[in-house]
Amino acid sequence: MDTSSLTSPAVFNKRNIVRLIRMIPGISRADIVKRLGLSTSLVNLYTRELIEDGWIHSTGKFGDKAGRKTNTLEIKSEIATFLCVHADVSGFVFRHVDFSGKTIGGHEVKTASPLNTQGEFLNDLLNSVKGAVEKYQSLKKLDGLVISADGQIELSHGIAFKINGIKDWDTISIKNIVSSDMDTDAYVISSVSSVLYQLMNDDENENFIMMKIAGDLAFGYVEDNIMVKGGIGTAGELSHLRLDKDGAICKCGGKGCLESIEDEALRWKALKKLLPRLVDKYKVRTVFLWNSNNSINELDPGIKVFQPDIGSVLTGNGHAAAIKYIYDHIV
Repeated sequence: MDTSSLTSPAVFNKRNIVRLIRMIPGISRADIVKRLGLSTSLVNLYTRELIEDGWIHSTGKFGDKAGRKTNTLEIKSEIATFLCVHADVSGFVFRHVDFSGKTIGGHEVKTASPLNTQGEFLNDLLNSVKGAVEKYQSLKKLDGLVISADGQIELSHGIAFKINGIKDWDTISIKNIVSSDMDTDAYVISSVSSVLYQLMNDDENENFIMMKIAGDLAFGYVEDNIMVKGGIGTAGELSHLRLDKDGAICKCGGKGCLESIEDEALRWKALKKLLPRLVDKYKVRTVFLWNSNNSINELDPGIKVFQPDIGSVLTGNGHAAAIKYIYDHIV
């Protein structure tokens, strides 16, 4: 797909078509016309060009509800494959993922001892990635790397301001280091963003709040599957939501921010007071809590609170959702 002009209506419409087909495999051109509000001639033109360029393919003829025959469309998964890795101080989990989001292979690399320094972390990361690239490149061409890690990471340039578990971390672009060393595109995301991508990718989660209250705090508000406020691109800031105007002084200079509370038990108590305010402010009834060992039943029973399977998200579905986000918004 030609992305030389990001303001081009053709590029914009093609991206929307690819995004829609990815969300609804087997969708017809007629349904694309209805959902995107484009003319039939434009949809026919764009889908024909996408097929010729190898992004999508026709899955054959099927009957619609009225009994008519129609061609349906799906993403051509073999157009791209990615090597995904979740990195932390204990090791690396790799997944080989195709463009449709399907995991087609994977393995883990555990370190003999925790990686305590920035140098150890980056050295082991590069060596492990090199080995994985050689392994999966021999099976199918890799089109890029997606790396997630626990910490504060800016997405566009892959800048890591902090990696959890490593003291004296100097701000550095992991993206630049890996991309130049491996001679391939690398995208670096925080674990929180990976979770958000996955939750946003689920059609049932149109409007929700996601919060992380253990370790680094994070907050995200999603409306109609679009991040309105919060953690896309960085670890996710709680925006220093004020609990008590006369509370402890926070690093932001204010008083009574949730971030000023270091004890997790006290954070949980504060969260129970804060959550109803957030739910009322953003008009949502679904909340996802990450890294909370407390009983979710202690909260307002009228609020649906879930704790997602973080292990699955970080090592599989989250990376697949991140790839979709990257292709939809960055590439």
